[in-house]
Amino acid sequence: MTWHMGAGRSSHEGAGAPAWERRRGVPNNRGPEQARRWRLKAEECRALADQLLNPRAKASFRRMAETYDQLADQYEIPSNNPAAKKPEAS
Repeated sequence: MTWHMGAGRSSHEGAGAPAWERRRGVPNNRGPEQARRWRLKAEECRALADQLLNPRAKASFRRMAETYDQLADQYEIPSNNPAAKKPEAS
């Protein structure tokens, strides 16, 4: 599989969405629902980490969980949530 993201590519599929979301056709769901999904992913990573015996793999899954929690934090803060921003009045 080859990914091509040229500088001139239009982002008609969701302005402001990360490139990987646009490529995969992921809807531009920002806000509490997306934060909830990130939290669930973090819990999955922690549950898997608890089952692993390899310390490096366990640490890797714990870091992934922390990253998902950080993403959720960003989606829960209204000032960081692109969907929560209101257009400025002209």
